[in-house]
Amino acid sequence: MKELIPFSNGTEADLWQFNNCHRCSLYEDESTDISEAGCKLAFELDLGRITGTISEEAAQGIGYTEMGDKFVTLVDRCNQFTKE
Repeated sequence: MKELIPFSNGTEADLWQFNNCHRCSLYEDESTDISEAGCKLAFELDLGRITGTISEEAAQGIGYTEMGDKFVTLVDRCNQFTKE
């Protein structure tokens, strides 16, 4: 599976995560292993802040539109967003 670039810069990533992950009841930032993460998609996005990419599988779980070979635009609201 290929790696995709979901954000063009850190500000774009911050804004998307603030409006999705940080407001979602599944999000937590304590896990050090994806198998223990409250949300595996958020874990990949957090890791992607370092690597610059996320897996195509994670992008599919979130929802995205292809913008080129490796570049994607994530949907405004994550498909897994849960507000309790």
